[in-house]
Amino acid sequence: MDNQSENIGALAGALAKAQGSLNAALKDSKNPHLKNKYADLASIWNAAREPLAANELAVIQTTDDSGDGGQYLVTTLAHSSGEWIKGYLRIGTEGANKGVNLNQALGSSISYMRRYALAAIVGVIQDDDDGNASSGNGNTQQRQQAPPPRPKAPDEKQEIITSIQKGEDLLDLNEFERNNSRIKHLGSAKLTESNIDGLKTFKSHLLTKYKDQQTKLATASMDGEMVRAN
Repeated sequence: MDNQSENIGALAGALAKAQGSLNAALKDSKNPHLKNKYADLASIWNAAREPLAANELAVIQTTDDSGDGGQYLVTTLAHSSGEWIKGYLRIGTEGANKGVNLNQALGSSISYMRRYALAAIVGVIQDDDDGNASSGNGNTQQRQQAPPPRPKAPDEKQEIITSIQKGEDLLDLNEFERNNSRIKHLGSAKLTESNIDGLKTFKSHLLTKYKDQQTKLATASMDGEMVRAN
């Protein structure tokens, strides 16, 4: 059995590009006997179809009689250059021995093997977490990256507390003066124990006090300049 054309350079290059954009196939079907999830044929095709087509690659799956009574599934990956590679899988009919007629056993076996052969020749993997991908328009499966975390809304109370602390720093208050001022205006030395309205009022008080301080410093500086001038 021939497995490939004489040359496969162009095919290999195209497949490499296609594999660069392949997505995982979703495990969106469930085996009723084993109770496990798996990617069915449609899911694998959805993951591979667009990258293959974009790189002029096609997959052809046929059956072939081996001549000894056996049947083979033949999966061909072909490129527009005429290059190709093939894979062969013998089709089992063991199900016919379990009360299933031969045609049903063949159909089931072919469907089962087609998805494995397709995934193998193209390089599709199965995704264990079907919450990480979605079928966009029925033809592609694109992994959805988790959206960046939303920035937390600013905490109004914490912003006011931060402003108050900066104000106390600007006023150059020592720990005793800070605590005494807080208790006088808020009833507690701990800013976190005060309500927002109280904090806003205290913030305004500190701002006014800072402005008064700057005015006094400016006046004192001006007086000093005048004294030196005289």
